[in-house]
Amino acid sequence: MKSTSLLALLLVLLGLVLPASAQAPYEPKPGTAERKAIMDAMRAPVSKQIGKPVTFTGQIRVVGSWARFHGDVAPTDGKPPKSGDAKFALELDFFALLRKTDNGGWEVLHHGFAGDIGVMEEAKAKFPKAPRALFTAE
Repeated sequence: MKSTSLLALLLVLLGLVLPASAQAPYEPKPGTAERKAIMDAMRAPVSKQIGKPVTFTGQIRVVGSWARFHGDVAPTDGKPPKSGDAKFALELDFFALLRKTDNGGWEVLHHGFAGDIGVMEEAKAKFPKAPRALFTAE
């Protein structure tokens, strides 16, 4: 009986010390407040970079207080931006790493456009405490 109690205590303690990276990733459903808050956090810096309001299509993955988006960006009005750099960027994939703030909102820590995994690898190196599940394939 003693070993059963000790094992149960060990399992409870292990559960208390598991890092956020051990949590299972999930995707907030479309229309939820959490998904909207993540998209809105990305919208300001990306709209500024592109030079007009944008929309996002892609996947959000959340693990604890961390999130990442990977997908596409397009102008809300459907018209290409005037800047050639912005036009080119929109042809590439977009990646963003975010973290939940103390007030419950989301902050973009790192973002960018790339034709490969470069932006994601930069974020992974710059934020080593981010859960690894955010940087793996589905």
